[in-house]
Amino acid sequence: MKMRYILIFVLVAVGSSMQAQSFYDYFQKGDSLLSMENNEAALEAYQQAFELREGTHPLFYVNPAVAAAQTGDKEQSYAYLRQAIDKGLDDPETIKKRRGLMPLFGTKEWMEILNELQNAQDDKFAELQAQLEYLAVKDKMIRDVAGIVNNKKLGKDGLQAFNELHALQDSLNQLEAKRILADYGWPGVSQVGEKANEALFTIVKQGPLDMQEMSLPPLQKSVEAGETKAAYQAILEDLILVQKGEPQKYGTYLNVDSDTGKKSLYPVDDKAEVETRRAELGLEPLSDYLQKMGVQQ
Repeated sequence: MKMRYILIFVLVAVGSSMQAQSFYDYFQKGDSLLSMENNEAALEAYQQAFELREGTHPLFYVNPAVAAAQTGDKEQSYAYLRQAIDKGLDDPETIKKRRGLMPLFGTKEWMEILNELQNAQDDKFAELQAQLEYLAVKDKMIRDVAGIVNNKKLGKDGLQAFNELHALQDSLNQLEAKRILADYGWPGVSQVGEKANEALFTIVKQGPLDMQEMSLPPLQKSVEAGETKAAYQAILEDLILVQKGEPQKYGTYLNVDSDTGKKSLYPVDDKAEVETRRAELGLEPLSDYLQKMGVQQ
Protein backbone atom coordinates (compact mmCIF):
# COMPACT_ATOMS: atom_id res chain seq x y z
CA MET A 1 0.00 0.00 0.00
CA LYS A 2 2.83 2.37 0.87
CA MET A 3 4.52 1.69 -2.50
CA ARG A 4 1.26 2.52 -4.31
CA TYR A 5 1.08 5.95 -2.67
CA ILE A 6 4.70 6.64 -3.61
CA LEU A 7 4.00 5.66 -7.24
CA ILE A 8 0.98 7.98 -7.42
CA PHE A 9 3.05 10.83 -5.98
CA VAL A 10 5.79 10.28 -8.56
CA LEU A 11 3.29 10.22 -11.42
CA VAL A 12 1.68 13.45 -10.23
CA ALA A 13 5.07 15.12 -9.86
CA VAL A 14 6.18 14.03 -13.33
CA GLY A 15 2.87 15.16 -14.81
CA SER A 16 3.23 18.60 -13.22
CA SER A 17 6.76 18.91 -14.54
CA MET A 18 5.67 17.97 -18.06
CA GLN A 19 2.85 20.51 -17.95
CA ALA A 20 5.21 23.27 -16.81
CA GLN A 21 7.62 22.38 -19.59
CA SER A 22 4.81 22.45 -22.15
CA PHE A 23 3.89 25.97 -21.05
CA TYR A 24 7.43 27.17 -21.69
CA ASP A 25 7.61 25.26 -24.98
CA TYR A 26 4.51 27.04 -26.25
CA PHE A 27 5.68 30.37 -24.92
CA GLN A 28 9.14 30.11 -26.48
CA LYS A 29 7.49 29.10 -29.74
CA GLY A 30 5.33 32.22 -29.51
CA ASP A 31 8.37 34.44 -28.90
CA SER A 32 10.18 32.87 -31.85
CA LEU A 33 7.21 33.37 -34.18
CA LEU A 34 6.75 36.93 -32.94
CA SER A 35 10.38 37.75 -33.75
CA MET A 36 9.70 36.54 -37.31
CA GLU A 37 6.55 38.74 -37.41
CA ASN A 38 4.33 35.67 -37.78
CA ASN A 39 1.89 37.33 -35.41
CA GLU A 40 -1.18 35.11 -35.83
CA ALA A 41 0.78 31.92 -35.20
CA ALA A 42 2.57 33.59 -32.28
CA LEU A 43 -0.75 34.61 -30.73
CA GLU A 44 -2.04 31.05 -31.09
CA ALA A 45 1.07 29.66 -29.38
CA TYR A 46 0.70 32.10 -26.48
CA GLN A 47 -2.95 31.18 -26.10
CA GLN A 48 -2.02 27.48 -25.98
CA ALA A 49 0.49 28.28 -23.23
CA PHE A 50 -2.10 30.14 -21.18
CA GLU A 51 -4.57 27.28 -21.55
CA LEU A 52 -2.13 25.24 -19.47
CA ARG A 53 -1.61 27.82 -16.75
CA GLU A 54 -1.25 31.53 -15.98
CA GLY A 55 2.01 33.38 -16.41
CA THR A 56 3.89 33.91 -13.16
CA HIS A 57 5.39 37.29 -14.10
CA PRO A 58 3.83 40.44 -15.61
CA LEU A 59 6.18 40.34 -18.59
CA PHE A 60 4.66 37.02 -19.66
CA TYR A 61 1.72 39.08 -20.93
CA VAL A 62 3.49 41.85 -22.84
CA ASN A 63 4.61 39.87 -25.90
CA PRO A 64 1.17 38.25 -26.25
CA ALA A 65 -0.33 41.77 -26.11
CA VAL A 66 2.02 42.78 -28.95
CA ALA A 67 1.00 39.74 -31.02
CA ALA A 68 -2.68 40.49 -30.47
CA ALA A 69 -2.25 44.17 -31.36
CA GLN A 70 -0.41 43.25 -34.55
CA THR A 71 -3.20 40.90 -35.64
CA GLY A 72 -5.76 43.66 -35.06
CA ASP A 73 -7.29 42.03 -31.98
CA LYS A 74 -7.16 45.13 -29.80
CA GLU A 75 -9.54 43.77 -27.18
CA GLN A 76 -7.32 40.74 -26.59
CA SER A 77 -4.28 43.00 -26.44
CA TYR A 78 -5.92 45.22 -23.81
CA ALA A 79 -6.87 42.09 -21.86
CA TYR A 80 -3.28 40.84 -21.83
CA LEU A 81 -2.00 44.25 -20.69
CA ARG A 82 -4.50 44.32 -17.85
CA GLN A 83 -3.38 40.84 -16.83
CA ALA A 84 0.19 42.17 -16.76
CA ILE A 85 -0.98 44.93 -14.41
CA ASP A 86 -2.77 42.37 -12.22
CA LYS A 87 0.51 40.43 -12.01
CA GLY A 88 2.42 43.50 -10.83
CA LEU A 89 3.44 45.54 -13.88
CA ASP A 90 3.87 49.12 -12.63
CA ASP A 91 6.12 50.90 -15.14
CA PRO A 92 4.39 52.62 -18.10
CA GLU A 93 7.69 52.78 -19.99
CA THR A 94 7.65 48.99 -20.32
CA ILE A 95 4.78 49.19 -22.80
CA LYS A 96 5.26 52.73 -24.15
CA LYS A 97 8.54 51.69 -25.77
CA ARG A 98 7.08 48.60 -27.46
CA ARG A 99 6.54 49.58 -31.10
CA GLY A 100 4.45 46.48 -31.64
CA LEU A 101 1.74 48.05 -29.47
CA MET A 102 1.45 51.12 -31.73
CA PRO A 103 -2.02 50.07 -33.02
CA LEU A 104 -3.25 50.80 -29.48
CA PHE A 105 -1.58 54.20 -29.07
CA GLY A 106 -3.97 57.06 -28.48
CA THR A 107 -7.07 54.92 -27.88
CA LYS A 108 -9.18 55.50 -24.81
CA GLU A 109 -8.33 52.06 -23.43
CA TRP A 110 -4.59 52.62 -24.01
CA MET A 111 -4.67 55.92 -22.08
CA GLU A 112 -6.57 54.24 -19.24
CA ILE A 113 -3.95 51.48 -19.05
CA LEU A 114 -1.09 54.02 -19.02
CA ASN A 115 -2.86 55.93 -16.26
CA GLU A 116 -3.23 52.74 -14.20
CA LEU A 117 0.46 51.99 -14.63
CA GLN A 118 1.49 55.53 -13.70
CA ASN A 119 -0.66 55.40 -10.56
CA ALA A 120 0.84 52.03 -9.63
CA GLN A 121 4.35 53.41 -10.15
CA ASP A 122 3.59 56.51 -8.07
CA ASP A 123 2.25 54.33 -5.26
CA LYS A 124 5.33 52.10 -5.44
CA PHE A 125 7.78 54.99 -5.17
CA ALA A 126 5.73 56.72 -2.46
CA GLU A 127 6.02 53.54 -0.38
CA LEU A 128 9.73 53.27 -1.20
CA GLN A 129 10.28 56.91 -0.21
CA ALA A 130 8.64 56.26 3.16
CA GLN A 131 10.81 53.16 3.69
CA LEU A 132 14.03 55.03 2.91
CA GLU A 133 13.13 58.02 5.06
CA TYR A 134 12.33 55.70 7.96
CA LEU A 135 15.71 54.01 7.45
CA ALA A 136 17.30 57.44 7.83
CA VAL A 137 15.38 57.97 11.08
CA LYS A 138 16.54 54.62 12.50
CA ASP A 139 20.13 55.26 11.44
CA LYS A 140 20.21 58.73 13.01
CA MET A 141 18.52 57.50 16.19
CA ILE A 142 21.03 54.75 16.88
CA ARG A 143 23.96 57.12 16.27
CA ASP A 144 22.45 59.86 18.43
CA VAL A 145 21.96 57.31 21.22
CA ALA A 146 25.55 56.11 20.71
CA GLY A 147 26.76 59.64 21.39
CA ILE A 148 24.79 59.73 24.64
CA VAL A 149 25.90 56.23 25.66
CA ASN A 150 29.56 57.09 25.16
CA ASN A 151 29.19 59.86 27.74
CA LYS A 152 27.54 57.57 30.32
CA LYS A 153 29.17 55.15 32.71
CA LEU A 154 27.45 51.96 31.61
CA GLY A 155 30.22 49.64 32.60
CA LYS A 156 31.97 47.15 30.35
CA ASP A 157 28.98 44.82 29.96
CA GLY A 158 26.51 47.63 29.37
CA LEU A 159 28.68 49.18 26.69
CA GLN A 160 29.19 45.81 25.00
CA ALA A 161 25.45 45.16 25.01
CA PHE A 162 24.74 48.53 23.40
CA ASN A 163 27.46 48.04 20.78
CA GLU A 164 25.86 44.71 19.85
CA LEU A 165 22.47 46.42 19.46
CA HIS A 166 24.13 49.12 17.36
CA ALA A 167 25.75 46.54 15.09
CA LEU A 168 22.47 44.64 14.76
CA GLN A 169 20.53 47.76 13.75
CA ASP A 170 23.19 48.69 11.20
CA SER A 171 22.99 45.16 9.78
CA LEU A 172 19.18 45.34 9.50
CA ASN A 173 19.38 48.74 7.78
CA GLN A 174 21.93 47.38 5.32
CA LEU A 175 19.80 44.33 4.52
CA GLU A 176 16.85 46.62 3.75
CA ALA A 177 19.05 48.84 1.57
CA LYS A 178 20.32 45.79 -0.35
CA ARG A 179 16.76 44.64 -0.98
CA ILE A 180 15.83 48.08 -2.31
CA LEU A 181 18.87 48.15 -4.59
CA ALA A 182 18.05 44.67 -5.90
CA ASP A 183 14.41 45.58 -6.57
CA TYR A 184 14.75 49.16 -7.84
CA GLY A 185 18.35 49.95 -8.62
CA TRP A 186 19.32 53.34 -7.15
CA PRO A 187 16.06 55.32 -6.75
CA GLY A 188 16.45 58.84 -8.12
CA VAL A 189 15.40 62.17 -6.68
CA SER A 190 12.45 62.46 -9.07
CA GLN A 191 11.18 59.11 -7.78
CA VAL A 192 11.70 59.32 -4.01
CA GLY A 193 12.92 62.85 -3.24
CA GLU A 194 16.29 64.14 -2.02
CA LYS A 195 15.90 63.02 1.60
CA ALA A 196 15.25 59.37 0.71
CA ASN A 197 17.94 59.42 -2.00
CA GLU A 198 20.45 60.70 0.55
CA ALA A 199 19.29 58.15 3.13
CA LEU A 200 20.24 55.29 0.82
CA PHE A 201 23.67 56.83 0.23
CA THR A 202 24.22 57.21 3.97
CA ILE A 203 23.37 53.56 4.67
CA VAL A 204 25.57 52.33 1.81
CA LYS A 205 28.49 54.54 2.81
CA GLN A 206 28.40 53.11 6.35
CA GLY A 207 28.06 49.54 5.10
CA PRO A 208 30.73 46.91 4.48
CA LEU A 209 33.03 47.05 1.46
CA ASP A 210 31.18 44.37 -0.53
CA MET A 211 27.93 46.30 -0.20
CA GLN A 212 29.62 49.51 -1.32
CA GLU A 213 31.07 47.79 -4.38
CA MET A 214 27.73 46.27 -5.42
CA SER A 215 26.04 49.66 -4.94
CA LEU A 216 28.48 51.66 -7.08
CA PRO A 217 27.20 50.65 -10.58
CA PRO A 218 23.52 51.54 -9.89
CA LEU A 219 24.67 54.75 -8.19
CA GLN A 220 26.76 55.69 -11.25
CA LYS A 221 23.78 55.00 -13.51
CA SER A 222 21.59 57.27 -11.38
CA VAL A 223 24.23 60.02 -11.44
CA GLU A 224 24.50 59.78 -15.22
CA ALA A 225 20.72 60.19 -15.45
CA GLY A 226 20.93 63.34 -13.35
CA GLU A 227 18.93 61.68 -10.58
CA THR A 228 21.57 61.59 -7.82
CA LYS A 229 24.29 64.00 -6.71
CA ALA A 230 27.60 63.37 -8.46
CA ALA A 231 29.39 63.98 -5.16
CA TYR A 232 27.91 60.71 -3.86
CA GLN A 233 29.64 58.80 -6.65
CA ALA A 234 32.99 60.49 -6.01
CA ILE A 235 32.79 59.86 -2.27
CA LEU A 236 31.80 56.21 -2.66
CA GLU A 237 34.45 55.48 -5.32
CA ASP A 238 37.15 57.09 -3.18
CA LEU A 239 35.94 55.29 -0.05
CA ILE A 240 36.19 51.91 -1.79
CA LEU A 241 39.72 52.67 -2.99
CA VAL A 242 40.86 53.98 0.39
CA GLN A 243 39.63 50.84 2.14
CA LYS A 244 41.62 48.77 -0.34
CA GLY A 245 44.74 50.82 0.38
CA GLU A 246 44.74 52.29 -3.12
CA PRO A 247 45.03 55.97 -4.19
CA GLN A 248 41.70 57.77 -4.48
CA LYS A 249 40.40 59.30 -7.75
CA TYR A 250 38.67 62.51 -6.70
CA GLY A 251 40.41 63.65 -3.52
CA THR A 252 37.36 63.49 -1.25
CA TYR A 253 39.16 61.79 1.66
CA LEU A 254 41.59 63.37 4.09
CA ASN A 255 44.06 62.03 6.64
CA VAL A 256 43.80 63.48 10.14
CA ASP A 257 46.79 63.22 12.48
CA SER A 258 45.48 61.72 15.73
CA ASP A 259 47.96 63.73 17.82
CA THR A 260 47.92 67.14 16.17
CA GLY A 261 44.57 67.05 14.36
CA LYS A 262 46.32 68.31 11.25
CA LYS A 263 44.57 67.39 7.99
CA SER A 264 46.26 66.24 4.80
CA LEU A 265 45.05 64.87 1.49
CA TYR A 266 44.93 61.09 1.27
CA PRO A 267 47.08 59.94 -1.72
CA VAL A 268 45.45 60.59 -5.12
CA ASP A 269 45.98 58.55 -8.28
CA ASP A 270 47.52 60.66 -11.09
CA LYS A 271 47.13 63.94 -9.22
CA ALA A 272 47.64 65.93 -12.42
CA GLU A 273 44.32 64.55 -13.71
CA VAL A 274 42.28 64.87 -10.53
CA GLU A 275 40.88 68.28 -11.50
CA THR A 276 39.71 66.87 -14.83
CA ARG A 277 37.99 63.96 -13.11
CA ARG A 278 36.33 66.28 -10.61
CA ALA A 279 35.19 68.63 -13.38
CA GLU A 280 33.62 65.71 -15.27
CA LEU A 281 31.39 65.08 -12.25
CA GLY A 282 30.68 68.78 -11.78
CA LEU A 283 32.65 69.00 -8.52
CA GLU A 284 34.41 72.14 -7.32
CA PRO A 285 38.19 72.37 -7.91
CA LEU A 286 40.24 70.33 -5.46
CA SER A 287 42.13 73.42 -4.31
CA ASP A 288 38.85 75.09 -3.30
CA TYR A 289 37.70 71.94 -1.49
CA LEU A 290 40.96 71.62 0.45
CA GLN A 291 40.85 75.29 1.44
CA LYS A 292 37.28 74.87 2.68
CA MET A 293 38.34 71.81 4.73
CA GLY A 294 41.29 73.66 6.28
CA VAL A 295 44.01 71.65 4.58
CA GLN A 296 47.29 73.45 4.10
CA GLN A 297 48.44 73.18 0.47
